[in-house]
Amino acid sequence: MSVTRIARCFATDLVGWYCLPCAFLVAYVVYLQQPAASVIPHIAAMALPFTALIFIRLLTARLISQPTARLATASVLLGVCIGSTLVYYALVLISLNYWGGVVAWNAIPTFIEQVPDMADAMHVPRLALGVGVGALSGCLFTTSWCYLKHFDWTADLGRTAWTVALCITACAAMLWMEAASAFQAPWIAQAEPLSMTLFPLAGSRDIEGHRINAADAQRLDETEDRARASYMPASRSAKRNLVLIVVDALRPDHMSLFGYARKTTPYMEAIESSHPVRKLIAHASCGDTVCGLLSLASSKSPRDLSFRPFGLHEVLRRNGYRIHMILSGDHTYFHPMKEYYGHVDTWFDGNSAVSTSIDDDQPLIDHLAAMADWDGAPTMFQFHLMSAHVTRRDDGKRVFSPARSYLLAPRVDYDGPDTQLATATNYYDNGVFAADHVVETLISQLLHKGYLRNALVVITADHGESLGEHGIFGHANSVREELLKVPVIFVAYGHQIGTFSAHVVASQIDIAPTILAELDIPQPETWEGHPLQAPFQPSVTYFEERSYIGLLDPRMPGRLWKYWVDRDRGNEFAFDLSVDPHEKHNLIATVPEAIRGRWRRAVLYEKAEAPIEPVVRNH
Repeated sequence: MSVTRIARCFATDLVGWYCLPCAFLVAYVVYLQQPAASVIPHIAAMALPFTALIFIRLLTARLISQPTARLATASVLLGVCIGSTLVYYALVLISLNYWGGVVAWNAIPTFIEQVPDMADAMHVPRLALGVGVGALSGCLFTTSWCYLKHFDWTADLGRTAWTVALCITACAAMLWMEAASAFQAPWIAQAEPLSMTLFPLAGSRDIEGHRINAADAQRLDETEDRARASYMPASRSAKRNLVLIVVDALRPDHMSLFGYARKTTPYMEAIESSHPVRKLIAHASCGDTVCGLLSLASSKSPRDLSFRPFGLHEVLRRNGYRIHMILSGDHTYFHPMKEYYGHVDTWFDGNSAVSTSIDDDQPLIDHLAAMADWDGAPTMFQFHLMSAHVTRRDDGKRVFSPARSYLLAPRVDYDGPDTQLATATNYYDNGVFAADHVVETLISQLLHKGYLRNALVVITADHGESLGEHGIFGHANSVREELLKVPVIFVAYGHQIGTFSAHVVASQIDIAPTILAELDIPQPETWEGHPLQAPFQPSVTYFEERSYIGLLDPRMPGRLWKYWVDRDRGNEFAFDLSVDPHEKHNLIATVPEAIRGRWRRAVLYEKAEAPIEPVVRNH
């Protein structure tokens, strides 16, 4: 083969290789609105796998002399490489679209493991899914075979040329890594996706779209460490057991316990009639799982999340509690919460149940059933249920029909009209009903094992769920009320529950302080929330999700104002939730500029000013 033809074939390899990254970058920058600064770094980053592929093809050409076997091997290698790139790009686009962050390398197995359950949720038969994967694999192999049959240049190099090409390729790879400092996460600041996948903890942490800067986290963690050093456990406390049940994506207005017309939570209603109960609706700090769980455990708004929060679990350990975490879903890699909780006595999540779906709640029931009876030591249980989540394992039971997953329904908030989709509502309500049954089973087991002789049970959610309001579905995609409102139910077993302050506007960050107050345990000085048993003091609370960031301001008597900014599009919104709970009328034009400016400065991480004069309501 002439040098000219080798050069032409190599150039064809290069152009063909970059077709896929270029198509991906169009979707990454244009559709998902990621920084354009990521384009050149990603082009450079993809040079390394290209170089590695050339290196392997050269080795294959040298080591396998039989032409057909050599072509088949090279076709498999090329097909696997292209297929892996396709899968990776698909995972990046899905993770950004649904969870707001680039998938980390250790969460990729969880993504892949969830594919069959997602197919079930979308009513795609698993046989059809398998046939599709097989067809795609066959197509990649056939395409690679045809391409290499006409354009492969590696098999025609002589011994000397082969050696030179191999050395040049190896040197190119080493020079690339040296020049780009590849092992020090070179382009995270430019949002280059491959760097963020390979180095998820380098410099900052991307938690479902919430970026925690390392420098800010260090400053906050130093404050947390001082709080740890000064914290004094309770000299005397009730030593009641704590059972915290978090139902993923549970919204209160679809619970019959909170007045929903359908009987979706009959067991929780039965609890209310037989035990001391305090129930309320709180505002979550965000619309995704990790951020919500961090706010719940550390009593912090997203702006103040750090790497080592002094959270509820550590406080209880300091007060002599055992901690048992029994969680549906992947909380080790996909929702990387394990390290935030610190040392626990039991850790069981979806990764532990290898024989079933990671989003199936049945393994939680089975694991609790196998645990020992209570021995008298103060104990905390935390359960995480996925029964109401859109990616749950569908058990086929239908209380409300017809029902269909809304996983592929619109997810972008363009402030559109409400969308009525009965099949989606039925699907969600079936999940709430299923979650109620799981709660009943868990409570029954805990009663049987003696853990509820003197205990506080708290049932809440990490976030809510959009079901067509403003034209959007799902979560991790807006800051609408349907997504931020979460139920909070306190149930006392063996004691009387405290009285909550009247007219309280509760936040997710108030839940942990309220739990500690009920247990007679002091809270860390760095917590931002307030116990609901204390006199209500109106204060601003913050929330955010992706490009949306805002605040709730209850400081004007009888009014609850919600203000938020869409940083990507520059739009501002203001709603008087006291008269417009569904956010139908954006009153930003009626808000005096002075107040509007204070709100804007507050959500952009400046300190909120205390007094705010009344806002004129648009009649």
